Amino acid sequence: MDRVKQGHSLDRYKRRNPIIFLWFGTCDLTKKTQEGFAELNREDNSIVEKLTETYREIVGYLHREGFKPIILETPYYSIQFWNSLKGHTNPEIFKHSDE
Repeated sequence: MDRVKQGHSLDRYKRRNPIIFLWFGTCDLTKKTQEGFAELNREDNSIVEKLTETYREIVGYLHREGFKPIILETPYYSIQFWNSLKGHTNPEIFKHSDE
């Protein structure tokens, strides 16, 4: 949220009916191991709840400031499939991460 407020001078765009595209990537949900495999950062939903809260805060702020935010979707990805492509010897152990 701080990056939205401070990282860009939005005032100069207000008179132009601006549209702002936002993209939430996967880096908050997953991390790469030293071997290059993917795994969840956490096993609980706390990070999803935090991202949802941040999303609502940013969208609300932009609406109040007169902007039209458009959220670009992050496509579904499979940790099990990624790790299989990367040569993991037993990628099935990541099946629970995809659920």
